[in-house]
Amino acid sequence: MKIKENKIILIGGIVVLLLVVASTIWNMESAKRQTHTVAENLSNFYMEELINRRVSIISDTLKLNYQYMNNA
Repeated sequence: MKIKENKIILIGGIVVLLLVVASTIWNMESAKRQTHTVAENLSNFYMEELINRRVSIISDTLKLNYQYMNNA
């Protein structure tokens, strides 16, 4: 009887351990995917802001040069 109870406890412990390990691996992979997604979104946002700033600078320069040509 005692041996049977020990086997049940051992098997239960192993099952719980496997579930914890599987859950940890799944959470780790999920965190990696989410981190990659956030980094990509942030990079895209940063690039868009740089592009918009560059467009603004070029547009202002062209307007200024056009005004210089009209004044000349």
